[in-house]
Amino acid sequence: MNLSTLKLNMNYLSGTIPPELGMLVSASNLRFGANDLTGDMPSAICGFGLSDYGFGELHADCDEINCPCCTHCCYDDKSMCQKKE
Repeated sequence: MNLSTLKLNMNYLSGTIPPELGMLVSASNLRFGANDLTGDMPSAICGFGLSDYGFGELHADCDEINCPCCTHCCYDDKSMCQKKE
């Protein structure tokens, strides 16, 4: 079974994003927005690249997580994320 979507948004999560989630190379949609996560997006997640694996969307609170590979950022109203330009 392949995991295509992992939505962890709005779950009151705190701490950092575990690098082990980078092993989900079949996932095309990862959502971490609307939490209290901090730090850097693990290179294991950013490293495999969006187009290399057909990765579609990566959402995070860009004001709390350094995420150069995110496609969408959630800010003040964290219930809505905007496409990163």
